[in-house]
Amino acid sequence: MTGDGRGAREWPARLRPRARFAAVGVTGVAIGVLLVLSVLAPVSTSHMGPFILNSSNPTVSLSFPECAVVTVHWTVVVGPQVNFSVGSGEVVLASDCHGPPPTNASCVEPYCGGVSMAPGPICFEQGYGGTCSFTATQPMYGFGAVAYPYSIGNATVSFTISYVRAMP
Repeated sequence: MTGDGRGAREWPARLRPRARFAAVGVTGVAIGVLLVLSVLAPVSTSHMGPFILNSSNPTVSLSFPECAVVTVHWTVVVGPQVNFSVGSGEVVLASDCHGPPPTNASCVEPYCGGVSMAPGPICFEQGYGGTCSFTATQPMYGFGAVAYPYSIGNATVSFTISYVRAMP
């Protein structure tokens, strides 16, 4: 190494390219670490509800951020078992979301699975409570509960929602 008399140091000519490659390599590793940390960073979960469904208020319409992964927990508070459903309404839009397909903990055939872009119920469950999830691809979703069998009477259902914003 050579000096200018003030303590500054230069890399010998034969080592300069290696020093540049090392600097680029360290920068690349630092950027890679930052990208990994951004992916592994805690995802914030938003919560909504509780919402109440009964004979006076049998449906609720809600919207979510595009591509959000939505989880619904519902339970019968008073009354008989119910048919609980989540539908996407009449507007069906194409989506670039790559979230998980709908899941139903107590799904009734033939409504299990399917994509949330399909018209009709995304979640359809019978009983006294359950959980279902889906990826939001539509502007609005309808939540409803009806006593089952219908001759039993009225039921009151409480449900809560949690969702995580996902990237398309």
